[in-house]
Amino acid sequence: MQRLLGLSAKRILLFLAVPLVIYFAFATGGKALQAYHLKQEENRILQEIEGLKAQYLVLQDYKDYVQSVEYIEKIARIELGLIKAGETAVIVLAPPSSTSIIEELPSAVEERKEPPVWKRWWDFLLGH
Repeated sequence: MQRLLGLSAKRILLFLAVPLVIYFAFATGGKALQAYHLKQEENRILQEIEGLKAQYLVLQDYKDYVQSVEYIEKIARIELGLIKAGETAVIVLAPPSSTSIIEELPSAVEERKEPPVWKRWWDFLLGH
């Protein structure tokens, strides 16, 4: 019974063991390759998280700045042209050149053409 169909037991065992060894080698290699790709993905995600944390800190600082009294006052003065109670608004004009001030004043008013204060407030509040 040692010989089955003319093959020795060692040869039968070899024919059974070789495919199993090859299968386990490929399975192990596939798992190692999968682990390598997962590690790369983990490193990429960790870098992305670090970048997002840095961006969050920058945005948090900007939010604190925007909510500060100094920023609100700056926007009110520069963009909306508002002044504090008790202050006097002063518009500084350049000294007149060879032409008269009366000739320059209408052109300066036409060049400025800013929207009315209520429109600037409306745009500021709605974020336009």
